[in-house]
Amino acid sequence: MDMEMDMDKEMSLSTVTIDTVVISVIIPVYNGGEFLHECLTSIEQQCIPDEFIKQKFQIEVSIYDDASTDTTTEIIRNWNQEFIERSRISKGGYSFSLVLGSNSTGSPQGVGFSKNRAIEQSTGEFLCFCDADDIMLPERIFKQWTFASQNQEAIIGTKVSRIPEESTKNFIHWANNLTNDELYNQIYQSFGPTLLMPSWFCHRSVFMKVFGGFFESLKYGNPEDFIFFYQHLDQGGKLHRIDEVLLKYRYHTKKKRYGK
Repeated sequence: MDMEMDMDKEMSLSTVTIDTVVISVIIPVYNGGEFLHECLTSIEQQCIPDEFIKQKFQIEVSIYDDASTDTTTEIIRNWNQEFIERSRISKGGYSFSLVLGSNSTGSPQGVGFSKNRAIEQSTGEFLCFCDADDIMLPERIFKQWTFASQNQEAIIGTKVSRIPEESTKNFIHWANNLTNDELYNQIYQSFGPTLLMPSWFCHRSVFMKVFGGFFESLKYGNPEDFIFFYQHLDQGGKLHRIDEVLLKYRYHTKKKRYGK
């Protein structure tokens, strides 16, 4: 792990001042090489309205690689330089940094474990969750931060679209059309959390209030989002969905998806 810690230091790209809003994008990944470039491109293309251009924002991309055996690590290293260049030419809006941790045991420990490690190595006041094969729309981070900054006890989700477009139509229709009351009273539906996990955004304190963070055991599959969601509500946490499609949520038809 010493090598990974040294790499973390190399990848710290910006000096964060007291008035800089740091938003950590949390990405657990296992063999995500096929789609990771597209995901990171969508993060690089985040934008903010002109009237907020004087506010300093840093997007800290925190990736934890859970013993990948494909091209994942190489892609991440190449993107480090891309983020450096993007920050140098930025005259307003976002600057970028990249933090990479990895599981060097050779045995994947699961998505709950990887999410917890990605959060632990991050520094942002706000957490934006994203799967390594999904695509953010350009205003996702800004719009969710705008609400989260005034509602620090809430998990904020968004509407989503599917890739491929026609996949799981009933599921997406259900998730995108829940009313605010139904976000709470349909939490035990078989579909799972009423806010879809890859669209979650929250203040760091939301994570800190849930003892142990995400469930890490591999014994029962990957229920980490279910368990965290219910514990958040047990703690008196709030839910809110931004009623715009701000994420393209990929559905895999040929292989099992990491954590989904």
